[in-house]
Amino acid sequence: MARARNGSSANTKLLFAATIAAISIYSRALGFGIAESASWSKRGLFGTRSRLQFKFAATTTAEVAETSQSVPLPSWEDLAARSASASASASASASASASASASASASPEQREREPVLTLYRDTNGWCPFCERVWLCIRAKNLPYRERLINLQDKPEWFKELVPTALVPAILLHDDQQQQGQGETDDADVDADASTSKPQRRLIWESLDIMKALDDAFPSTPRMVLDSPEYLEASAQGSSLIVAGVKFTYGARNATRTAQEMAELKNAFEEELDVMDQALAAHGGPFRLGPDFTGVDAEVIPAMERWRYQLPITHDMDILNGRPNMQRWFDALDAFEPYRNRVSGDAYSWAAVSSTFLKIFGGEETPELKATIEKADATAAQIVNNFVVAAESVTSPATAAKEAAAKLISNHEAVVNDCTNQDPKSQKHVARASDADAADAILRHVTSILVSPSDDVLATARSATMAHVVQEDKHAEASLAAQTVASRVCAPRDMSAPAAILLRGVLKIVADRLDNQ
Repeated sequence: MARARNGSSANTKLLFAATIAAISIYSRALGFGIAESASWSKRGLFGTRSRLQFKFAATTTAEVAETSQSVPLPSWEDLAARSASASASASASASASASASASASASPEQREREPVLTLYRDTNGWCPFCERVWLCIRAKNLPYRERLINLQDKPEWFKELVPTALVPAILLHDDQQQQGQGETDDADVDADASTSKPQRRLIWESLDIMKALDDAFPSTPRMVLDSPEYLEASAQGSSLIVAGVKFTYGARNATRTAQEMAELKNAFEEELDVMDQALAAHGGPFRLGPDFTGVDAEVIPAMERWRYQLPITHDMDILNGRPNMQRWFDALDAFEPYRNRVSGDAYSWAAVSSTFLKIFGGEETPELKATIEKADATAAQIVNNFVVAAESVTSPATAAKEAAAKLISNHEAVVNDCTNQDPKSQKHVARASDADAADAILRHVTSILVSPSDDVLATARSATMAHVVQEDKHAEASLAAQTVASRVCAPRDMSAPAAILLRGVLKIVADRLDNQ
């Protein structure tokens, strides 16, 4: 069935090709794309090796602030040790109460289970076909290993491994009992293929992978259903994506008339209405009812982009007048496998819009210039509300520890990035010039993130900063914090909750330095 459905969705894949081709541009605009991937992490996610998970006993903000006044700024080694200790505590606590449902995000001890598959996906985390597979794997609560593929410079071993040389692909570890613990470097990944044992199976094409996951792990929630309702919903989703891509990219064809563009918009609006009505007919909140299925995974990558970018680029809100679709997004935003790793966020999508328009918008016209200015203004408004957004993070302790782990494992690259005077992208974002001040403020921020406080943002507001940098370095330290906040991208560098919380802490710290 999967093969047949792949064939029927050929038009969708062709139309989506423009989106995939632009992924590296999207990411590069935030500084984490192919051209600058080394600026933060070789692996693209602030280091995919990091498995640190944290859980601290509750401590009041006053206690944290009082302690910090008598303790010098910790070194990165000290911060790593604190994180490791907290990680061990979290694992022990989780092991004592491990009862997460199959559809919930993996708990710390589950993340330490032997991987049952390897997922090969794009470094940016925004390939729509990779996203649907990535989300299904997480929805099934499967422990997995990731190998990130540079779409502009694919390694030879990957091209030899996967016949299409395209992502996504997965390698099922049917021989997992023979597989060693731990992870290998990217350079050694071809060992997964060169030592190919008969019982290891490679699958590519996103819809084939989704079906294979159901067959290989029958005790997990089934994603692809063998029912007329599922087939109908999947077909409607494909029609929606085709209509949406035609509309969003249609303006690039200079020969299109205003009437033709209006017709494309109407066709897209009609497909959105069909989905909204179908959600109501099935009772929601997901596409086929109360449970997340592969149909949701198929359409959310495109819908997420349109949700955030179309109000900027096309003056169109896909949720306007569609309450069932709003409910669907609310359900996905609360769905941990999506929210806690796969989802992007409003800032990440808004911040790339102007760069995307400059590159692909065609000849500069007054209309295009106005749209670019609107994109920049939208991103700036979100920056001004970083702290407000951070206050809405539902699991701040978990988000804080994830953000801290990423900073600890990649601090040198982060410092280099925020002090780079000749950046390849986001040239309008001011950079600091003092690497020592940048390093110091990032250590301070990380100490807040790994603190045993029950309120990370309150700690950021109250913790003493006298020991962080000298007064004549306040401006440089503040600028470094603001630059990092503007450059963090979800899901490219970390989960959306972690990115949102980190930006909030950075903004609080930068504002305090500016006001001292």
